[in-house]
Amino acid sequence: MSTFSQSPGPAIDVFEPSSDYEFGLAAGRERPGLYRQVVRRGMALWRWHLSRAHGPQPSALAHRRIASDIYPSSLERLEGIARATGLDQDELVATSGVIGGMLVPRCTNFAAAPPATGDDGAYVSWNVDLSLLFRLLLGRMPLFVVRLPDRKPYVAFGIPALVGIGVLNSEGLSMAANAVGMTDGGDGMHAAELNNMAMETCSTVDEAIRVYSDNPRETFVGSTVTILLNSNTTWGDAPGSIATLEYSHNHVGVGKTDRGILAEANHHQYLDRSLSGGVDPGEQAAIAGSFARLGRMWSLLEQYHGQITPRIGRLIVSDHGTDYSLLEPYGISRPWYQTPIDDATICAHHWNALDYVKKGRFMDALVVLATSCTVYQMMISPRALSVYYCLGWPCRHPHVPLDFSALLDAEPSMPELVEAAPAPRARLRTSRPYVTSFAWPLSTRDAGLRSRFRRVAERLDGMLDIH
Repeated sequence: MSTFSQSPGPAIDVFEPSSDYEFGLAAGRERPGLYRQVVRRGMALWRWHLSRAHGPQPSALAHRRIASDIYPSSLERLEGIARATGLDQDELVATSGVIGGMLVPRCTNFAAAPPATGDDGAYVSWNVDLSLLFRLLLGRMPLFVVRLPDRKPYVAFGIPALVGIGVLNSEGLSMAANAVGMTDGGDGMHAAELNNMAMETCSTVDEAIRVYSDNPRETFVGSTVTILLNSNTTWGDAPGSIATLEYSHNHVGVGKTDRGILAEANHHQYLDRSLSGGVDPGEQAAIAGSFARLGRMWSLLEQYHGQITPRIGRLIVSDHGTDYSLLEPYGISRPWYQTPIDDATICAHHWNALDYVKKGRFMDALVVLATSCTVYQMMISPRALSVYYCLGWPCRHPHVPLDFSALLDAEPSMPELVEAAPAPRARLRTSRPYVTSFAWPLSTRDAGLRSRFRRVAERLDGMLDIH
């Protein structure tokens, strides 16, 4: 059985507007219902978070003031969405920060470059672990291409113009992200905006790091639900540099290596947790899964050092093994043959949800269902300008190699690494006579399930007391 799918490339939305305002206008006109639902849920989460928060929290008005000085493009896009959908722009500003974090949840990522790779390639891998509800929201293909005037074109993940997290630009700069909790919070540019600034202007990892270190950073205080609102980032570029960038409002930590391997999960490795206010398993049991996944990822990267290719990468991201070595200092251990602790495997499954339901621990089951599921998987190749994309669990579903060089108007630095598969089919999205429906490539089953998203979300709101 072939590891990678050879089916025709999927349709990819390409936005080529004349301005940022036109970008938001086109995106909002094409699917206004999506933006209205996202803002409704985003504002509910924002109010719920503020009602339970301790310490200073980011302000939407302060964010607008900061963004207007540093990155007005984001506000222009939101203005376009507001014009197209009738939504309040201040609510869009607040929602963009909240939803932007929720699209980078409990993930386990890695970066690899020579001498660790077996084909002289460089790779950045992202296991996107989300609730299945996000699959209904984002559809089968959450990637799109943005080509703005006088800026580097890039491939993004998420919701166009509102929260588009760049994963690969025309120069080969690549990124994956993880959610992380902290208590060092404050106003600044939120994660998606910092990412877009780097993708539109930078070619190398070091340039991207300067974007984050030289600008104010918005982070949210908390270590439970709020973990979904902040992010760690893992970067790679065409020259073969890789780095992990961790940040809070006041501090930045960077991890680099000459061995060509880096791993990241949902806690700070390189940024001192006494500065960021990040928690460890001794303080919060729920973070133990992050330490277990990180330990397992490091172990596999060392095991395959010098051999890593997309095929080996697939084995790594599909792994269900456990490694509790990083938890031993906190007195946490479990025999390898027992059911893993929550959220402890790289390929995330609802391992313990049914047991929790049988024991009447419904809130624990809900938490597992909301976070422990690999909904998408991407292995990004900076030198081939390609993304190996998997819809669903990589242990069960094939990867599709997508060559984005044509859509990015660029030549890969190592074309020999490009897999022999059809390039994505472009669907041009501009502000010309607006399309009333946003044509995501949904199956009939997904289209039916999406109609139930609102009812399921409302029930979850009631269980979590979100108003």
